[in-house]
Amino acid sequence: MADALNVVILGHGRMGSVHTDTALAIAKAGLPLDISVVDASDLASNGKKPFRDARTRLASTKGGAYRSLGDALDALDAQGKRLDVAVMAFSDKEHFPALLTLHERTPDFKYLFSEKPLTETVEQSEQLKDWLGKKFVSLNTVIHFSSVFNELDKLSRPGSWLEGATPVGFEAIWKKDRTRDERPTIGIRSDIVHPLGIVMEPLGQGMVTLLEGEARRGFLSSGAPDVVYSLPQTAWRTDKKLPVRLYADYAAPEQERSVTAWFRKGGSYLAAHMDFDVQLGNRKTDVLRIIDVPMIGGAPHVAHVYVGNDDHIDHGMAMGSARGKAQAWLGQSFRTALDPTASMPGQITTLGPSLRLQRAIGSVMEHPSVKVVEQPAVERLAALRQLPPSPSIEQQIDSRSLPGGWGKTNLESRIEWLQRNYTSLDRQLMRPTTASNAYLMS
Repeated sequence: MADALNVVILGHGRMGSVHTDTALAIAKAGLPLDISVVDASDLASNGKKPFRDARTRLASTKGGAYRSLGDALDALDAQGKRLDVAVMAFSDKEHFPALLTLHERTPDFKYLFSEKPLTETVEQSEQLKDWLGKKFVSLNTVIHFSSVFNELDKLSRPGSWLEGATPVGFEAIWKKDRTRDERPTIGIRSDIVHPLGIVMEPLGQGMVTLLEGEARRGFLSSGAPDVVYSLPQTAWRTDKKLPVRLYADYAAPEQERSVTAWFRKGGSYLAAHMDFDVQLGNRKTDVLRIIDVPMIGGAPHVAHVYVGNDDHIDHGMAMGSARGKAQAWLGQSFRTALDPTASMPGQITTLGPSLRLQRAIGSVMEHPSVKVVEQPAVERLAALRQLPPSPSIEQQIDSRSLPGGWGKTNLESRIEWLQRNYTSLDRQLMRPTTASNAYLMS
């Protein structure tokens, strides 16, 4: 029997507890793991007791629960063992101090599986890049657990919709309500790792650079009293000189996570529109639509629909749930790290892409053309109450046409705008928006 891998999970909160369950399930399935958990909290904001819960879950294993990373490493030293895998699930601000401790105490561990972002600032990541560059680094982003990217790849093959299509621009909406979430966070900069990672990796655009925009900073929640919580309008450019528009918000009344890639092919524009975590009945799933928008004449129509593969099971948890997706990421990270022949969706399994993402999110606060609007809690909450409801996401995913009664969704508004302005699409996409909703161009 192979020697067990020594795994330390840093944090046993909302995500860390999922990773503990996943590691235990992987060990039960046959991969020998000795699992330890680090969390100093006796009582979390959600009423749970992280340290006691971790100790209970690990009671029948060779691992243990510790209140500090130093204590966990001391225990390994006392047993003549070395750390193999670190799973980073501490709050954003705690990533860098923990990595410094790992660098000092156990620099030769092999695998780092980390919640995003890798560190709070670009400088912190750059400081550790030579050391981390020698390790297998897997960042938990949407590109690792959504099957829409496999479908997108298939659609680029000969004879399919996107064969020979030329990309012309990208748009992303990434918003949810974290005003009642008391977990510490650096704000929306953490979450834009997901849409930017999609543009950079599966969509093949390399680095994205912020050109200009607006950031709103102030009170988000008790765990984040002074952070950038909203990017109501930002314009970016890819290494391939293509425009990207990003609207992101942690204080939105409703959740929406979508990325649209625009292509030109023949006499049409094609929109690869990806919706993530769409509620369909009693489940959530990811949906990819290919929208064919004729440049002249003809009605736009849904040419292709793909619904995420919710039948996929990873370590006993359906991929259709947030918990299942987190489990899938950790399971795939273990598989890819330990099996040279295995592959993992996306490319953020090495330090290079993770650093590119870190530089991109860091630029939000550093760029001279980004206007930072300070908005105290009272003003922000008053403004939120005046917001109109967000447009609903169209649910009739099996339709091959655009059904009536949508209201003005992002997709419909974009199609109407395209039909009016198709001759100047590239120039128009590059123009910074002044609308309150950055994703509408009409």
